[in-house]
Amino acid sequence: MQQLDHKKMVQRLTEGRPTVLMICATNCAPCQSAERTLKKLEETHQSIDFIKIDIKDVDNGFLHLRNIRSAPTVMTFAYGMEENRVTGDDESRIERVVFELAEATDYDADEEIACEACQ
Repeated sequence: MQQLDHKKMVQRLTEGRPTVLMICATNCAPCQSAERTLKKLEETHQSIDFIKIDIKDVDNGFLHLRNIRSAPTVMTFAYGMEENRVTGDDESRIERVVFELAEATDYDADEEIACEACQ
């Protein structure tokens, strides 16, 4: 799991790749628990980017815009848009949102995507 600063985090989110973002705090036990869960999921979901940022490094405007009030907050993004979020370290809920992200973005990049209207 990569730790990024605010600018790099925003850049990564706008690239459109499937991304799991964890906003955490130093010395926060629930954050450490959520991070362990995400590290396990990262091993099996290599097509998803897993990033984290310390809440003190996040721009207050981003926190306000995204209505983030506590850490840990785990958010999933697909195609640059927020898909889901979990506040806290509930392992089963974190797993569920990561699995949903994987399913929503599961496609073979080499496979041609056919439009029925174009055929």
